[in-house]
Amino acid sequence: MNQQPPNTQQILLYLSGDHPCSYLEDRNARTLFVDPQQTNRLKIYNSLINQGFRRSGEMIYRPDCKTCQGCISLRIPVAQFKPRRNQRRIWKRLYDSCAITELPAEFDPAHFSLFKRYINTRHPGGDMSAMTEADYINFIGSRWAESRIFAFHQDKKLLAISVTDLLQDGLSAVYTFFDPDFEQLSLGTFSLLWQIEECKRRNLTWLYLGYWIEACQKMAYKNQYHPHEAYINGEWVIK
Repeated sequence: MNQQPPNTQQILLYLSGDHPCSYLEDRNARTLFVDPQQTNRLKIYNSLINQGFRRSGEMIYRPDCKTCQGCISLRIPVAQFKPRRNQRRIWKRLYDSCAITELPAEFDPAHFSLFKRYINTRHPGGDMSAMTEADYINFIGSRWAESRIFAFHQDKKLLAISVTDLLQDGLSAVYTFFDPDFEQLSLGTFSLLWQIEECKRRNLTWLYLGYWIEACQKMAYKNQYHPHEAYINGEWVIK
């Protein structure tokens, strides 16, 4: 089935059939995909993200479920962001001791080893737990997106990886994983705070967080950054 979102009339979209929801166990989901043969995906990517789409590997997609509107895209207007007390504490604790390196989104054995440890500890038995090296390569980057890896080190020890896409108006936080032995450092929070600051440094407007689902506990962290905007009924609404 083909569908077209507003202002993208020349983009071919495909709607999947029903499949089990990855986030809510009792739900089925449907997904809208941009044609993988679309030749100008980089050019239209920013516009599609502004319409609630997301990238995973080569695919650009958006949930399009029959009876559920639970997946809500969030973005942070970085110039207006005001960290909470605990976020300021995390930032102060790690900023001076962490070294962050920008790298191409390519395979690195140390990164993959950290990814496997993170997934097997935080999401055992999930869809990502069986990912091979090839799956991982396809997940973190693509042939067309401007993707980067930000590697976080402390005393030369790799602590966390943030996979991030560069956009015309912002950064898109694709995925972050960290050393589960250092969970107490709140590395996921620090990585998002750092990406907010990186947006400011690059004179970008938004940090896109992807989908927040109120009923999904593992997504709860995404609405803890204020103010943020939510994509609801075709419009970005400030929260």
